[in-house]
Amino acid sequence: MIIEFSVGNFRSFKEIQTLHLQAAKIKSKYPFVDQNNVFAPNSKYDLLKSKIIYGANASGKSNLIRGFTYMMRIIINSFKDEEVIGHLIEPFRLSTESINEPTFFQICFLLDDIPYRYGMQLKDGKVVNEWLFGTPNKKEVYFFIREGMSIKVNENQFKEALKIIPDSDDDIPIYGESTLFLTIAAASKRPLAQKIVNYFNDDIGVFSGLNDTAMINVAMNELNNPKFKTQLIDLLQNIGMEINSIERVEMKLDELPDDLKEVFNTRKDKPAFIEITKKVFQVDGKEVNSAKFGLNTHEAEGTKKMIALAPFIFAALRKGQVIIIDEFDARLHPRLSRKIIELFNSNETNPNNAQLIVVSHDTNLMDAQLFRRDQISFVEKDKFGAAQLYSLVEYKGIRNNSSFEKDYLKGKYGAVPFLNAVDNLFTTSNAPNNA
Repeated sequence: MIIEFSVGNFRSFKEIQTLHLQAAKIKSKYPFVDQNNVFAPNSKYDLLKSKIIYGANASGKSNLIRGFTYMMRIIINSFKDEEVIGHLIEPFRLSTESINEPTFFQICFLLDDIPYRYGMQLKDGKVVNEWLFGTPNKKEVYFFIREGMSIKVNENQFKEALKIIPDSDDDIPIYGESTLFLTIAAASKRPLAQKIVNYFNDDIGVFSGLNDTAMINVAMNELNNPKFKTQLIDLLQNIGMEINSIERVEMKLDELPDDLKEVFNTRKDKPAFIEITKKVFQVDGKEVNSAKFGLNTHEAEGTKKMIALAPFIFAALRKGQVIIIDEFDARLHPRLSRKIIELFNSNETNPNNAQLIVVSHDTNLMDAQLFRRDQISFVEKDKFGAAQLYSLVEYKGIRNNSSFEKDYLKGKYGAVPFLNAVDNLFTTSNAPNNA
């Protein structure tokens, strides 16, 4: 369960900005929203089940999600790829002050009912600082603190990692300048480090709402599971998609073009596609037959996206995982977007307190019956091009009966595009000479 995520000096973010999932001490207009959207995993925290992020195009919303993605990739891959930091990290480039400073990432999360705070500072492909703190009792304590290649380990909390530290300056450490200590500890089978890295790898998923090819392949493989197939058919039928069944259909190699034959000859998996069956009716409405359609060749983009997201939504709700989706509303009907959020906000469909974080332009979702004020955040660039992240709850004087959507579109909360000057581009005086 995520408490908060912070990023600084990364792409469009100059100063450290924090996305909070800890619930504010507020009450909604509708009591059921507070009852459903907030959960208390322990006596220390009240957390939010969902968060929605708005902002104008090019405001930095995707860079916030990208920062989350890159941090996860570095944690998981720095042991295998020492160049991953250099490839992924780009500081804020519109300031002489920040261009030579390190990038900052930090995530606070709950694991086995213990709050942890893990972070890093990265520069020029190297780890400048790295730290892990936790609160196993009442007071937060450090587990390890790293400065460059120097690492200090708390023997009382992280004794398992002491054997990774060189005994003397003459010994060569197994971690390098471009590898995270936490990743090395996990690769060395230190239990706590393994548990934390596995949490990042297995229980947090970040997805693009515009590119679903890899997700479709996951759904296709999941169709071998009868329980998943039944659940998916029920979902699609209940959101108004007229389907009778959905199947994974394997293809024979001799049915493929020559270039694809060479590809699949070197792979263990077999070529396959998703096939949807629909009912065929007579004029009088009597069902007489069925027709088969390929998902990629015949179905709408919204259908594809819903099928692509389905295995991750099902798994998150079942296991209490975290899903983060950029461009969430792309290709989805507003009612369907709303229904997905309602699944996560509901105590009935989300008993294990999965969390959903989405980036959206759909202002229909900015509804007091769907979100509390602390669940709505905005990203906006200042006059120097630096992205600022803030929440609706930070605005004073916003009443519970206010129309969040109407006020946002009026520009009351910022984070909207300024379009007043666009008309001037098309006036007679500014038209091309041959107009």
